[in-house]
Amino acid sequence: MRFFSRYEHFVQVDILSQDFEEHLKWKSYVETQLKRLCDQIFKDFREQLLELRIHPRPFTREETQDTLNIEFAFCESYLIGLKFSRSETGPIDLRSTVSQFCVLLDMNRINKSDNNLRIMHYGREQLAQSLVQNF
Repeated sequence: MRFFSRYEHFVQVDILSQDFEEHLKWKSYVETQLKRLCDQIFKDFREQLLELRIHPRPFTREETQDTLNIEFAFCESYLIGLKFSRSETGPIDLRSTVSQFCVLLDMNRINKSDNNLRIMHYGREQLAQSLVQNF
């Protein structure tokens, strides 16, 4: 898939819930906030970041072969592709940006016991190991 070959780095946002109806609400809210995360990444890494794009649809647990989030009945994952300048050779540390985003989401999370979020940063090779071979 062209999306995966175009980017070297990926942010995976796992939207997690215990209950289907709660999952629909939580997923809808997180989806509306993903642009904020992208805007913040772009702002925080404007010197190094060349391109950023959210994959247009979430991936299911079966597609990602998710084993990290099995305590939640429902899991969908969005991927954000990141392309940094060639001069960027050191590690990319997104922790501060992601933490700020999580604090924002947590303030408006109503059902904290049944809904959660997991955000991870992968290089292309790491992501390829965690996804089904079709990608």
